[in-house]
Amino acid sequence: MSAEQFANWLVSELEHESKGLCCWLTERDSSEQTDPLEQVDEALRRCSSLVVIIADPADSDDERSAAEWRRAISYNKPVTVVLTSPGLTCPFLLDTRKLIDFSTGREEALGALVDRLLGLSTPLGQFWAVGESA
Repeated sequence: MSAEQFANWLVSELEHESKGLCCWLTERDSSEQTDPLEQVDEALRRCSSLVVIIADPADSDDERSAAEWRRAISYNKPVTVVLTSPGLTCPFLLDTRKLIDFSTGREEALGALVDRLLGLSTPLGQFWAVGESA
């Protein structure tokens, strides 16, 4: 499954399962009337956290994705890395961030991700996320 296919599935599940999580995908939520990079930047400013999906070994080196997660980090946003298949690795600069591995079981990983994202909206979750950036 490609990163785009996985992202679409994941967003559908998160928006349905969580009852309170809103997701933003460039391909789905951007407008053709505005510069896509400006829209991504605005979404990163407004979001509560970022989920980085690694579905292929090349995703770890993807420059567009790296620019987005670097920008999110510069805005002090918590970052969660999702691995979709066995043998994938987290980008080096994200190795202190929370990692959720979907390759060992989707339902369990989805539950962990929902708990993580909802937890980040609490003061305790925000406190723990600060420690991940060290």
